[in-house]
Amino acid sequence: MWHELGKVAQVGSGYPFRGKVESVPTGTLVILQQKDISELVAMDPGQLAEVVPEGAALVDTAENFARYHLEPDDVLLQMRGGQFLSVVFAGSYPAIAAQGVAVIRPGPKLMPRFLCWFLGHPKTTEKLRSMAGGTHIPFLSKKTLTEYPVPVPPLETQQSVVEAHDIRRRHRAATQRLIELNDELVDAITWQAATQEQ
Repeated sequence: MWHELGKVAQVGSGYPFRGKVESVPTGTLVILQQKDISELVAMDPGQLAEVVPEGAALVDTAENFARYHLEPDDVLLQMRGGQFLSVVFAGSYPAIAAQGVAVIRPGPKLMPRFLCWFLGHPKTTEKLRSMAGGTHIPFLSKKTLTEYPVPVPPLETQQSVVEAHDIRRRHRAATQRLIELNDELVDAITWQAATQEQ
């Protein structure tokens, strides 16, 4: 049931830009860097297909970027910094990943969202941190990631795990909204009582 990631998915790296990525106002190709992965993870899944992360760099399309173009269902993983956040790329816009972001293209036995759930699980994150190199800034090597063992249960089980994760995420969002509404109500009532303002 467990397989090395490189046996059930294609593991690649982002484009190795030399120096800082400079955004071009007329650019049509989105460059997703580590900071952009953090923003994508925080988005509502329904926004992922259309919304480009705020502040993402844009460059002109060039031939040397062709083999780095992202495809829907690619899993993007931060390889530096210790958070190792991951997200399923669902963009309808042309994009590539920059260096420091792993691009994982799951094979037919591995659902992208299941892999993303697994990579984001606290046990996985803890294990990846223990395997990371670097003294000040933890980083994962492509070799470490390629050899990392991942579970590959039947697709039906993978789908069930993804659905349970989605239910928890929606429940958490609803609970947070209820807390915010309750805070607003109590603030309004206590203010009115203290100030006699309507």
